[in-house]
Amino acid sequence: MSAKRARSTLAQRETRKTTLAKTVQGSPGAVTQPNGLFAELCLGKPLHHRNLTVFPLSWANPHEAPYILLGTAIEAGQAVVEEVNEAGSVPNLAVTNKADRPLLIPEGETYGSSE
Repeated sequence: MSAKRARSTLAQRETRKTTLAKTVQGSPGAVTQPNGLFAELCLGKPLHHRNLTVFPLSWANPHEAPYILLGTAIEAGQAVVEEVNEAGSVPNLAVTNKADRPLLIPEGETYGSSE
């Protein structure tokens, strides 16, 4: 890795650190406090199963997602999924987004016709 690229990568990491969290020096050591949207996160009650612990995260002030799920958009008539041509192509589909937000299409999702 060139010295210029290494400096650039280091600068990006430092910028990301200062954006996501602020480190406050004190005793007995450094404490990290989240900034921006991360400061609005609420840590839920931990859920335990055997040797796994999951901490639910939620926003203090819920807000609308910047996207809409494909399934929700189809149900609301805001998205249409069609074959790319009359002959069809198994791995390819055409999606028309009529919603005012981008669509999120989770990998592995399948949407069948109810007709």
